[in-house]
Amino acid sequence: MECPIYAKIYWPVKNCTEIEIYPEHTAFDVINYILTSQIYSSTNLNHSSQINTSSQWSFAIRLICRNLNQSDHVWIHPSKNMLEFLDQNQMQFEKGYKLELRMRYIPSNLKELYQNDFPGFKFLYNQVLEEFLGLELSTTKLLTNQDLILELGCFEILRSHPYLTPQALEKNSNWDVLENDFHRIFPLSFTNSIKVKKFLFSFF
Repeated sequence: MECPIYAKIYWPVKNCTEIEIYPEHTAFDVINYILTSQIYSSTNLNHSSQINTSSQWSFAIRLICRNLNQSDHVWIHPSKNMLEFLDQNQMQFEKGYKLELRMRYIPSNLKELYQNDFPGFKFLYNQVLEEFLGLELSTTKLLTNQDLILELGCFEILRSHPYLTPQALEKNSNWDVLENDFHRIFPLSFTNSIKVKKFLFSFF
């Protein structure tokens, strides 16, 4: 058996997993692996972990560079051989391009998605959150929407840590949790422009 090539795949929000890619692997094989072993299993949250196989076809991997024009990206066809794609785009990776897993085809009925595939729904939620923050923070709209963006990010932190009651926040270690999550959600260019701890104290 040939030695695999390791590739990093990014998924919302700012998560990354490095997987082994063998010569026979297609893009869909990679998608299936991530959804079954990295995302669905870790976001079960007491919901059924049974995967709706058909929903996997809603996902796709794209090649994108977020430091450049984000509209300049390439979606990888599910049947495309991954090693072949990586070899063909080696120069792009050297320029800072990376592979991202996204839900490309959004189901028309989000209520059914929530009921039948909660992990998939949560993935879409995180994807929308990440894309919104990325879009807003990269435009002049930031000047008018900064309060909204900060509030949205803090509500996401609250949703992720329901145990952080006022009593729990009496512990300094829990404030460290909040600050780490704040840096996880917002880009460094944004967090460097504000006093994070001071803002968190005012919000929580």
